[in-house]
Amino acid sequence: MKKQGLFQHIKIRALLSWGFGILLTIVTFIGFNSVRQSNLIWKDTSDLFNHPFKVNIAVREIQRDVISMHRSLKDAILSENDFELNKYVAKIEANKIAVQKNFDLVYSLYLGNKTTVDSAYEAFNNWDMVRDSTLLLRRQGKIEEAAYRTTHSAELYERDMMSRIKRLEDFAMAKAKSFYAAAEVKKNSQLTQILTIIGILTLLIIVFFILIIRSISIPLKEITGVAEQQQRGDFSARSKIVSNNEMGQFAQSFNRMAESIEHELNIQSDAAEVGYVFLDNTDLMSAAQNLVSLLLVKTNSNLGVIYFLDEASGMFEPLFSAGMSGAKVHSFSGTNFEGEFGRVLLEKKRVHIKDIPDDTIFEFVTVAGTFRPKEILNIPITQKEKVLAIISLASVYNYTTKMLDLLTISEKNISIGINKAIILDKIREYSQALDNQNSLLENQSKELKLQTEELHEQNAELEMQKRQINEASRLKSEFLSNMSHELRTPLNSVIALSGVLNKRLEKRIPEEEYSYLEIIERNGKLLLHLINDILDLSRIESGKVEYRYNSFSIKDLANSIIEQLQTAADEKGILLLNKIPDDLPLLKSDVSKCHHILQNLLDNAVKFTDKGSVEIIAAVVKDHVHIIIKDTGIGIPAENLSQIFDEFLQVDGSSSRKHKGTGLGLAIAKKYCLLLDGQIDVVSAVGKGSLFTVILPLEPSEKRAEEAGDFMNSIERPSLMQPLLIRDANAPLKTLLIVEDNEAAIVQLTEILEQQGFHIQVARNGLEALEFVNFKIPDAIILDLMMPEMDGFEVLENIRGTVKTAKIPVVILTSKYLSNEELKKLSQNNVHQLIQKGDVSKSELLVIVQSIFGEKAAPEKSQKRTKHIDIKKGKASILVIEDNADNVMTVKAIIGENHFVTVAEDGADGIKKAKNNPPDLILLDISLPGMDGYAVLDELKKDSSLTQIPIIALTARVMKGDREHILNYGFDDYISKPVDLDEFENTLKKYIE
Repeated sequence: MKKQGLFQHIKIRALLSWGFGILLTIVTFIGFNSVRQSNLIWKDTSDLFNHPFKVNIAVREIQRDVISMHRSLKDAILSENDFELNKYVAKIEANKIAVQKNFDLVYSLYLGNKTTVDSAYEAFNNWDMVRDSTLLLRRQGKIEEAAYRTTHSAELYERDMMSRIKRLEDFAMAKAKSFYAAAEVKKNSQLTQILTIIGILTLLIIVFFILIIRSISIPLKEITGVAEQQQRGDFSARSKIVSNNEMGQFAQSFNRMAESIEHELNIQSDAAEVGYVFLDNTDLMSAAQNLVSLLLVKTNSNLGVIYFLDEASGMFEPLFSAGMSGAKVHSFSGTNFEGEFGRVLLEKKRVHIKDIPDDTIFEFVTVAGTFRPKEILNIPITQKEKVLAIISLASVYNYTTKMLDLLTISEKNISIGINKAIILDKIREYSQALDNQNSLLENQSKELKLQTEELHEQNAELEMQKRQINEASRLKSEFLSNMSHELRTPLNSVIALSGVLNKRLEKRIPEEEYSYLEIIERNGKLLLHLINDILDLSRIESGKVEYRYNSFSIKDLANSIIEQLQTAADEKGILLLNKIPDDLPLLKSDVSKCHHILQNLLDNAVKFTDKGSVEIIAAVVKDHVHIIIKDTGIGIPAENLSQIFDEFLQVDGSSSRKHKGTGLGLAIAKKYCLLLDGQIDVVSAVGKGSLFTVILPLEPSEKRAEEAGDFMNSIERPSLMQPLLIRDANAPLKTLLIVEDNEAAIVQLTEILEQQGFHIQVARNGLEALEFVNFKIPDAIILDLMMPEMDGFEVLENIRGTVKTAKIPVVILTSKYLSNEELKKLSQNNVHQLIQKGDVSKSELLVIVQSIFGEKAAPEKSQKRTKHIDIKKGKASILVIEDNADNVMTVKAIIGENHFVTVAEDGADGIKKAKNNPPDLILLDISLPGMDGYAVLDELKKDSSLTQIPIIALTARVMKGDREHILNYGFDDYISKPVDLDEFENTLKKYIE
């Protein structure tokens, strides 16, 4: 090893610390000394300024003022009048005051004997007394005598005074020279000290620099030489530096790294040699034999054996062994995990055994006797986590780290090689089997030819079935279109006439009966909504959906939907907020489908939110608009998020669910969104609310635009957010012609429009309409499309075919689902608006009238009615457990005043009321929030005091088997919804009487 000098044993960090400490001490000393010398020089400078400089200035000013006084005295003596005399006297007094001030300053700063100052001041006072007496003579008119005294007596005093003042000046100048000489001495002393210290400091820096450079450069040069040897291939080269400092530690680390590299290269070389075994040996037996032999040498093992799994028997069989007794080498189970191989089968990784059991099969036989090994290595060969073979090595010595590292690196190559050999053996077997199969395939080929001929015949039959399916699809679409009309028409009558009666019978019949009309109208609209959902879903699934693109405001669309839902939100006490910015770009899309999507999402948000708020937000991200509906409702469980957009599926599908519905709203919204090249994402947490994000392109894709064609939907329904105009009472009456064959629709439209001051004419078919138009031209026409003999399309074409009627505004009234072609036809015929039957509201109808005439009546305010039930004693008491308020009202209406009715809105409330005041009869709904009807029945039956009360199921469960299941569960009877009046009354009589 190469030893270093004395300083090489000192750590570089210590050398640097010492050097820095010495330098810091010297710099501190220089700084301290410089400050001290500067203070001394400053003191001399301050003294020079305060005494010689200021004293000299003050003395000179005294001399100047004395001379000025002398001159003024002469001028005063020679003055011709008192005015001039007084002027010179005043000047003398001013100079005298200045002299006295300067004498005071000299006295305070004078560094010599202050009697000198007193002597000069006394001489000044003597001269001043002579001057005063001279002025007195002048005032007395003794000018010659005054002049004489000025040139003789006063002059003597003046010379004495000036002489004494000059001594003050001379002392100040001498003191200034003394201060300057002292400062120069101190300056030269300080310069000498600084130069000396800088020289010492420079010398120390050079010494420390040389020591540090030698401490670093010499070891680095030696280590660099060793690194170059390593680069030339001499991996045994090592640094010989022995030192306690950082370079010594670096040399030791370098040597350890070199040893690690040499160790790694040796292992890699041995591992490569293990890999070569499988290049020269392709059959499994020779590969296994050569592998075990090589591993015995490389790991200095004495015993070795390789086992392979027999998949048929599940046993590991020995294929080759070396150094072991033949009697000891036997097969073992691959599933029992016993003995020395159990752990390797279980863990599927190499197991190093050091505590060798006494019953081990590994025994090394020599001439000196039989030896038990010190260590055993079991190495698994796996394929897809399955052990196919095990190599076992044993040694009477300890395995070194190098040997274990060699196995670690080689395990993957060994596994690949063994698997390759196994696969090659199987390929040989399969090749032979394939040769045998080829002959069989030739025979099967002939059979396949016969089967092909049969398939041609089947294809012809399938083609015929395909045409039949297409025809069935066409008939389905036609059926849906007809069903739309057939279902909407009777519903229109129900909704329209109930609305008419609602207005005509107000305050004419009892409040309770009057409220039935609202229930009829509301539930008719609900049924219409459900029918629309089913028809929409059917159209989507049949692929008959058509697109109508135009540009519209998302905020206006949201406002119209929020207005419809505002009443429901207010009843629940939740906020319904539109936070869409006013400057959001217009969206070009199918407005009806976007309305449907947002309507369903907002309706769901209000339905499932009991407190807090529902918000709609929108923002543009690149070329898409993101519309967010956020609520603080009940939330959706994580396990149900992936299913909420499935048809007819609800998160809570039990009979005790709180929120009703068909489960179609989200499914249709999702499908419409996908049809518009968009998507819907949802994030939700139970108890915290949900956040639905609708992502739509701002512009339709080229494909969608081509499918929609150039038609721009010009007859969309107007926004209810338009400003309302009040009709001028003095304006002439407008005539509206209603062309409609349905009496209910005629009554409804007439009722609404006549109240607003319009003159209504009715034509009950197309021919009557044309006759009326030829007789008198109305201001506008409301035209039904589906009429007997002559439909609305033909009527519209006749009206547009003449000049005098071509410009009449026409509003289409229909319950038919219109295709794009039909809408184009209407658009080309200048149709102003379109109204769907069954969904006519007064507000919407009046908005449409406004769009025709530019006027609108103010909407009526709804009046809340107080519901009252007359309770009479002596009647049968009936407990109705029902959560739907309309159904409760229906039951009360049927029962009338014949019996006493108590209502419970859920199961828990019903059980409580039944126990507190047992009724004569219980009408129990099956689908209740929280606790369904079955659970309520179980609780009631547990109370012995209630077991005799008849319990009748009042339910909408009318599918096959529902009645039998309900009665078998324990209900006394069954009444289905919607309620049949006769059945209901007969069932009540059977139990009450």
